[in-house]
Amino acid sequence: MLKYFIIYSSFFVLLYYGNCSSDRNRITKLSKFDQMDSVLSEYVERSDIVGFGVGIIFHNRIIFSKGYGFRDLNTRKAVTPRSLFHMASVSKLFVATAIMQLAEQRRIDLEDKIVDKLPYFRLADPRYREITVGQMLSHLSGMPDVNDYEWNQPQYDEGSLERYVRSLWNEKLISDPGKEFHYSNMAYDILADVIAKVSGLSFEEYTASNILEPIGMISSTFLKSGVPDSLSTSPHVYDFERYRMDVSSIYPYNRPHAGSSTLHSNIEDMIRWAYFNLNRGHYNGKKILSDTVYKILWKKKHQIGGNRFIGLSWFISDYHGKTVLSHGGGDTGFRSYLLLIPEDSTAVVTMGNSDNFQSFGIVKRMLDILYEFPKDTLKAPASAAFLSIWGSHGLDSAYRYFSNLKELRDPYVDFDDGSLIMLAWPLFDQGNPETALQLLELNSRLFPESIWNHQFKAEVLYHLGRKEEAVQVLKDALEIDPLDTYTLSLLQKYRS
Repeated sequence: MLKYFIIYSSFFVLLYYGNCSSDRNRITKLSKFDQMDSVLSEYVERSDIVGFGVGIIFHNRIIFSKGYGFRDLNTRKAVTPRSLFHMASVSKLFVATAIMQLAEQRRIDLEDKIVDKLPYFRLADPRYREITVGQMLSHLSGMPDVNDYEWNQPQYDEGSLERYVRSLWNEKLISDPGKEFHYSNMAYDILADVIAKVSGLSFEEYTASNILEPIGMISSTFLKSGVPDSLSTSPHVYDFERYRMDVSSIYPYNRPHAGSSTLHSNIEDMIRWAYFNLNRGHYNGKKILSDTVYKILWKKKHQIGGNRFIGLSWFISDYHGKTVLSHGGGDTGFRSYLLLIPEDSTAVVTMGNSDNFQSFGIVKRMLDILYEFPKDTLKAPASAAFLSIWGSHGLDSAYRYFSNLKELRDPYVDFDDGSLIMLAWPLFDQGNPETALQLLELNSRLFPESIWNHQFKAEVLYHLGRKEEAVQVLKDALEIDPLDTYTLSLLQKYRS
């Protein structure tokens, strides 16, 4: 975010706009690499993003690989293309690859029932017996999501994954298997156990020996213990006592959640991963999958909104008429994003170590430079400005700042209905639901039509024991969008 804030200053706004306009004119004369570097360097200068890396393949050639900022605010050690980041949900792509490898060996089938592979898997819902491997890969199993990853109580032993699967006996499905899309980290943790039991190796051993090592991802690992201090990055979160970004006291690692979350990788290794996928499982004389498998991996299984679909773990959309395969990730203090355009042998990957890192925004900006489309400004996150003003002038002043921001439509600040939610979420996660609710109430005044805000506010109210209010908020959300499946699933849950 901006390193200083001047509220309600039209002079500042005009001065800032003028400088950015000059910068835009200047970078259009530069090479693509220099344009990207200029944009990203400026982004670091005018925001409080801690550290990140960006890697780009364009027409099957690496044209960009660079780190920015710091691995840790305390040590001030610089990010390089070799620095290792927690990749969060990008991990799921490796689960899908592992499943398809086992399918090629005829050791598993996408139509196999989970209970046939894990006899001890059961839920408090008889429909669980019908869930298939393929449904879990496409988030069509009806499985709920993880409520608590227990990052503050991590387990490290190999048996922790099976114990976790066995602990799910009291969970219920959100919908009939195969009917609706419900993103589920829990499903991918179960799939990791399927991989372990079918292969006879731990999930981490299987992925290391069958994916990471064969393709040369020599620094990557699903085990936190495999991350050397010399390459590690620290997670950074909003500090609500000092009203700034700071090193998190909690690291997002817990071995039972390896399948959904625990890959650690860097720009160098993820570029190799992108190459193998762009070339349908082959690269540099090595092979991890047959090219025909990608017709299955990248087949549209379910439409999830607009022109967006889910395949087997990969999300499918388009960019100016080009088919895009992607997956993002976000856990405490880390954000990541990988995007492929197979028809052009193009990929962009980014990873950052702070809650306010705009991974998708970076990827989109890089694509616009690559393809010479009209370029959106890479905006600084508004949430950090709100936090700073909150700390120095109080919550009412911070709210007035946001109200003015909405009126000004500042093109250089990232501000939408998610800005305050991204502050409310860690407050809720850190055990302060009352303050989280206060922020969501303010957000309701700014964005009364925000479905996301309604949903999260209902979840906080329900957590606080205010069930009737939570149900009413969800009813209000349905007035905005009667067909929103997540709202409907929450309403069903809270009424039961």
